[in-house]
Amino acid sequence: MVVNANAPACVAPPGGHCVDTWWTASPTQSVTYNVYRSTSANACVTGSIIGSGISTTTFSDMNVTNGATYDYAIQAQNSGGKSACTSDVQVQIPTPPQPASNPGATVS
Repeated sequence: MVVNANAPACVAPPGGHCVDTWWTASPTQSVTYNVYRSTSANACVTGSIIGSGISTTTFSDMNVTNGATYDYAIQAQNSGGKSACTSDVQVQIPTPPQPASNPGATVS
């Protein structure tokens, strides 16, 4: 699985960020995927499903907090059940730069 904050396909909200995830398709037929996100390790156990029943091998997480660290994992599923989760991939969401302060400046 690959995770990328602000990948070209991601359209971040103003002043924010987004995270694109993509992975290799399962060779099993009729598979959908669940995307898990956590603020600690072992996203499939400690996290929440933020995308379920996904039929493609990509997902954009638009609900991230600037400065936060997230772990992501993917799980395939079909009528036979669920697979084991992928290993976590961690991403640090950038914090936007703060405007420079100039204590001697005045605004008119």
